Amino acid sequence: MATHQIYEAGKYHNYEEVGQMLHKWTAAYPGYTAIESVGATLDGKQLWLLTITDQRTGAHGTKPAFWCDGNTHAGEVTGTQCCLHLIHTIFARLDAGDAAMAEMIATSTVYVLPRISADGAECLLHGIIPLSLARHVTVMINRQTDRQTDRQTDRQTD
Repeated sequence: MATHQIYEAGKYHNYEEVGQMLHKWTAAYPGYTAIESVGATLDGKQLWLLTITDQRTGAHGTKPAFWCDGNTHAGEVTGTQCCLHLIHTIFARLDAGDAAMAEMIATSTVYVLPRISADGAECLLHGIIPLSLARHVTVMINRQTDRQTDRQTDRQTD
């Protein structure tokens, strides 16, 4: 399966679609990719990291690297699309026999984490929250931790 059969441009992808694409790229390009979850959201969504390098020329951790992540906040869904387009572009150029891309992937590693705020993005994409509230929802989600916090700066823990 070539990358043009995996990547669908022109739309915002939901959590399931992003995960499916990442896993399809991993299956289609086994000598170049590895996928792993680097954590989970409060709702249990996995944070998928795709590692891209030519594994024949060494392990990913032994090469210079580039990190790309997207959708840090709920309303920043375009960041996810940029990450997916980057992955697609790398594999489209490899599929086309681009020597410069092959050299880059042979000598370096690209780490892509397309969606950090998976819970918030799903709320936004499914219309549960409007874009105008997306930042506030992300702040609330990010602050739900085991430690006590003082969100109102009134010196009283919440």
